[in-house]
Amino acid sequence: MPAFVVSSPGKVIVFGEHAVVHGKAAIAAAISLRSYLLVTTLPQSKRMVTLNFPDIDLHHMWNIENLPWSAFQHPSKKNYVDLVTSLDPELVEAIQPHLATISEDEPVEVRKVHRNGAAAFLYVFLSLGSPSFPGCQYCLRSTIPIGAGLGSSASIAVCLAAAVLLQVRALSGPHPDQPPDEARLQLDRINRWAFVQELIMHGNPSGVDNTVATQGKAVIFQRTEGQRPPMVTPLWDFPELPLLLVDTRQPKSTAHEVAKVAKLKDAHAKLVGTILDAIDEVTKSASDMMAEDDFDTTQEDSLRRVGELMNINHGLLVSLGVSHPRLERVRELVDHEGIGWTKLTGAGGGGCSITLLRPGVASEKVQKLELKLKEENYRKFETTLGGDGVGVLWPAVLKNGVDEATNMPAKKSAPKAKPSSAGAPPTQPPTQPQNTPSSKSQPAPQSQPPQQTVNERSWQRYYATNPYAAAVERAGGLSGLSAAEQAGLTHAAFARASAAARAALSPKAQRDAWRYVNEHSLPTRCLPRPRPGQWGTDRAGRDVGEYTPDEFAARTAALDDLAVLELESEAFRDRRERAMDDRHSDSVTGEKLVVTETEVEEEARRREEMAALRRDLYGQKMGAYEQDPEWDDVVPIPVEEPEGALAAIAYSDDYAEATSYLRAVMLKKEYSARCLKLTEHVTSMNPAHYTAWLYRASIVLALKISIPDELEWLNGVALENLKNYQIWHHRHLLVEEHYETMADDQAKVAAFAASERAFITTILAEDAKNYHVWSYRTWLVGKLGLHSDAAELAAVVRLLDEDVRNNSAWSHRFFLVLSDPAHTTPGLAATEPDPRIPAEVVDREVRFAMDRTYLAPQNQSAWNYLRGALVKGGRKLASVQAFTEEFVSGLGEEGTQEVVRSTHALDLLAEIYAEKGEKEKADLCLKRLAEKWDRVRAGYWAWKRKCLEEAK
Repeated sequence: MPAFVVSSPGKVIVFGEHAVVHGKAAIAAAISLRSYLLVTTLPQSKRMVTLNFPDIDLHHMWNIENLPWSAFQHPSKKNYVDLVTSLDPELVEAIQPHLATISEDEPVEVRKVHRNGAAAFLYVFLSLGSPSFPGCQYCLRSTIPIGAGLGSSASIAVCLAAAVLLQVRALSGPHPDQPPDEARLQLDRINRWAFVQELIMHGNPSGVDNTVATQGKAVIFQRTEGQRPPMVTPLWDFPELPLLLVDTRQPKSTAHEVAKVAKLKDAHAKLVGTILDAIDEVTKSASDMMAEDDFDTTQEDSLRRVGELMNINHGLLVSLGVSHPRLERVRELVDHEGIGWTKLTGAGGGGCSITLLRPGVASEKVQKLELKLKEENYRKFETTLGGDGVGVLWPAVLKNGVDEATNMPAKKSAPKAKPSSAGAPPTQPPTQPQNTPSSKSQPAPQSQPPQQTVNERSWQRYYATNPYAAAVERAGGLSGLSAAEQAGLTHAAFARASAAARAALSPKAQRDAWRYVNEHSLPTRCLPRPRPGQWGTDRAGRDVGEYTPDEFAARTAALDDLAVLELESEAFRDRRERAMDDRHSDSVTGEKLVVTETEVEEEARRREEMAALRRDLYGQKMGAYEQDPEWDDVVPIPVEEPEGALAAIAYSDDYAEATSYLRAVMLKKEYSARCLKLTEHVTSMNPAHYTAWLYRASIVLALKISIPDELEWLNGVALENLKNYQIWHHRHLLVEEHYETMADDQAKVAAFAASERAFITTILAEDAKNYHVWSYRTWLVGKLGLHSDAAELAAVVRLLDEDVRNNSAWSHRFFLVLSDPAHTTPGLAATEPDPRIPAEVVDREVRFAMDRTYLAPQNQSAWNYLRGALVKGGRKLASVQAFTEEFVSGLGEEGTQEVVRSTHALDLLAEIYAEKGEKEKADLCLKRLAEKWDRVRAGYWAWKRKCLEEAK
């Protein structure tokens, strides 16, 4: 592949810092400062991969052949199409030895930064690449300040993820001609692999940095529970705001600041929760404000409102203890000059601040501020928000130097439409209608066009019934009317009032009043002046007064239809309630009142229509159970958040409704087919709903449902939810009950064990180290008495043949063989010698472990099994000294004479020498582990040396 460049922007969090880590919303926007990664493929003879980050003085090289490909190539590991959301601890562990020599001579903090960056790169490189990957050089430069809360690490992570995905042909873009769905999928792929790198570098990142660096523009970002994807709402119309970005040059750690807030929350949960909720409200207010049609970035009023929210957000962050004196100094300088609004951005504790400048600020004030910042060792950047996300420069672009697109004429933006005021009168009140032309030489005035909205029609009718109102409004008030107009207005008001008040006038006065009304064509009914919003709003927030007459008529018809349907539905409910009471009979036939299936089906269709109308008219959702007449007898019990709840869980409407019905039937202790179906619905939306599973088990037993059939259904659910504990607990309860029906028939037990083993094998093929599956398997062995079952032992051997590092399989073999009640002493701990275990069994297990150790000397599982078998069998560790010494030679010798093929062998040798009383040799083993062979755990080896020294 020819050389190419990937670039990605930095970001600022405009609103919502720290709250986003705790499930709240945040607004983050891309900035014009970017990182650039040049990827060069080396000749085939150079099998090296080089990481070159000059901005942080990181330069390192690895031999591709020596990287831990075997750990990353296992079928259970993620590949590029997987939506990764977490780190694999085994893979993280596998790359540690390849980080040991990075920046050894640098200070601890620098070394940590370098190794974190290298670890993030290796994790993605090994996850997506293969041993046949060509030699490459990755050179990265960035204009984004490092460690300043501007998403520099996420920008780098996005560049690296996109580059490696491009190299393995997992991306065909990004480019402007991509179909939207394909572009979204590929950006999501880049984003997730970038997030994995962020996990390595920061521990518990919010995910907002990598999302903005990938997508660009701006987003509202909110994390979700568990491993579900975060909620990301693009803000494509986010205003372009020029910012003054100030770097305090105060180093900070995102992980440290996040942990500090978490600790504060643990200590003051209610108070800190309230602060986080307040930050969330600020974010929502800002989002709503900038979405308003009349929001204008050129108007000080619009910017002032945003700036005030920035001040509030900053104050809340200060209360969480994440500001810094140098950040507060920037605010002081900006406020002193009165040129804008300033807040910290990012994790705080240093880093950067952003200042939203007031429009039209004198350049002298800005220059004075910049000079003061420079004097106090701040660094400022002029940048803009809302830039593009990840991009690629291909060879042709690199060669030509410029993109042809830059020579294309710029597109003109359409002017922003200004909304009409829903309740405001026309700009100019209508004049009094003229029934005849003013002269024969002039054409007769054309008839007025039909009114376009309900509001306009309301104003037309108002002026028609208040003929002098238009004159008053044109004149700007009563004082602007002529004497004749004032007299006419007064006479009209009194005449109309007199004509209407017949009882208060004499017959003659009544006739005079009516004559005046008729002579002057005065309307007898005076409509009130239209009020803003008098027609209400629809579900989308649109003023109904802005509807056309046809739209208004359709809405009125829909309201009428809904009213009729509700009356019919109420009649059905009343009829069915009476049908359930034997005291009521049919008024026509005199027979017992019966509700037929046809009536129930008609009611179901009626409720579907009602649900559609309520959704269209009010945005209300009528749930599936509310629509189903079968559930009319159940009064749902919704969840009740305690008063003043700090963080209400955002249940979906479907889930909230289903669980409210679940609570109701559980309270009634109803065990029925419909309840069984209800539990299936609830667990399909939330497989971790422990209570629903327990209730389902009770229903299965109460209805005497076939347990094999339930297990068959459960198999499909388990395959779709591999990591779910509650599913396996449900299986446990079912098997516990089912076993009682076959305990006396060994043939049935054997057949059932074989079927369970087959299913477990299927599950482990998807996830070979699934803890819940192995835990269930261990219980099943004990329940069915399978310790001596040859098929069970053979299944474990097959798993170890496939992956000798499968520690779960090793543990299960230990349980099978060395905890077999047939030849072990009850009550002994796993680490206690057991004289009942036959010598031939111990010999076999020792040989088994030794044979597998040769396959992967650095595999700790096999060494632990060997040690455990020796201890359990009452053997001395020294009995395997010769075998262990095969993996260690030249211990303590100079130069390259010392060879250690397994650090675990060296550890065991230390124990062997200690067991024999050869403390000096044991100490040498531990010393070399700390000094050279396992420096990551140097503290642990030092502790073991101390224990060795103190031992008598």
